[in-house]
Amino acid sequence: MAGNDKLITNGESVLEKAVDLQQKYGFDVVYDPKSNMYKLKQNKNRNELILSKYEVDFDTWSDSHLDNMVEKFSENTTIEYKEVDLYSALHNDETLYSAAYDGENHIFVYNYKMDEDDRDDCVQMFMEKYELSEEEAKKQVEFFTEKSNNTSLFSLIEHEMAHLEDDKNYGNRQFDLPPEYMAKLNMMTEIKANMSQAGLALDMYKATGNVKYFDYLAIDTKDLQKTLSENPNMENMEAYVAKYVNDKWLETNNTSEYDEATQQTIVSEYSKQAFWNSVPVYNDYPVWAMEENPETLKQYHERTNAMFENIMGLGDVRKYVTPDFDLNEYIKQELAKRNLICEESLKKIMCQDAKNAEQYSANIKAYLEKVKAVDADGARTPEEAAMLDEYIKQSMQKYDMAHTSPESQTEKPTAEGPNFAVTAAIKKGRER
Repeated sequence: MAGNDKLITNGESVLEKAVDLQQKYGFDVVYDPKSNMYKLKQNKNRNELILSKYEVDFDTWSDSHLDNMVEKFSENTTIEYKEVDLYSALHNDETLYSAAYDGENHIFVYNYKMDEDDRDDCVQMFMEKYELSEEEAKKQVEFFTEKSNNTSLFSLIEHEMAHLEDDKNYGNRQFDLPPEYMAKLNMMTEIKANMSQAGLALDMYKATGNVKYFDYLAIDTKDLQKTLSENPNMENMEAYVAKYVNDKWLETNNTSEYDEATQQTIVSEYSKQAFWNSVPVYNDYPVWAMEENPETLKQYHERTNAMFENIMGLGDVRKYVTPDFDLNEYIKQELAKRNLICEESLKKIMCQDAKNAEQYSANIKAYLEKVKAVDADGARTPEEAAMLDEYIKQSMQKYDMAHTSPESQTEKPTAEGPNFAVTAAIKKGRER
């Protein structure tokens, strides 16, 4: 989306002719008739953004997203098992995976084998490569080789299938909500994946009396196992397990802390994952999805409600999850820095008196049509720049009026139930 070249006319750039708008409002948009695209220059962003119809038109983006979903998920999901020699993987500095979902429609499960003669060498390599104590390294060796049993493999598959389900049905990779919401969705799908494993572990506990199956979760479950062991007749174990997983996962993973000694912020691995899976530069956002609107929270709740309505082994756990948790401050700040729209004046043009993303799109398109009209001949006169100036001022005034009126102070709507584009994508695929 980013580019650096300028449209040149008679040796002078259109952007330079319209520089007053950028100085006055912090941004300027220039239309390039040759490519039929727009160049957005913002003072707080070193790179120009190249905007096409796809980035600004609601229907164009939605149709493309639906087509992409059909292409990814119309076929049956495949699960592939990969045999891996643990010694060789460590020796060759390969990344060690338990299981992986590729974001398309495929799940890979890694079954680690190890010759007993290599055990001491594997422990040593874990100690050296990951700076672990000998005890911790031995646990890692046991952890990876233990995955060869059927229950652990099934637990890993349940985890990855939960992610696939959320991507396929519940909008986890549908970037039409602001980045902060998408980061929270990424954390919520990890919570759900661990709950799916916990549901299996609880079923196994009820059948065998053994709590060891909770070891496969990616959180510390020692307190959970202790409580269950001491209370075999606990009423509503499902509620206890669901709440424990939600609270423990967020406590462990929604974290960032500034280290005075190193003068660096220490961020948990899952917070990093949430950032990279929601930051605009690496993900498929349209411009109109950058800002919150009165419908945003409702759509976010629709997705999280659908995700947690029926977890195998736990049932409906929606009352035990906290989708409105506060994302850690470091991730919020980093996402805000990388918003596609940096300038307040441009945000006001987009938002004006709009109440949803489709109206945001219409406002952006209306301004771009004005820009296209004045730049179509490759030149922008002072009179044309003044016309755009007036349009910007009026849009900003409209925004200010809309956001100071009594109606703008009303409560945001709450969720009513799942109703979003991904479901339509699957239906669309079946009807072809």
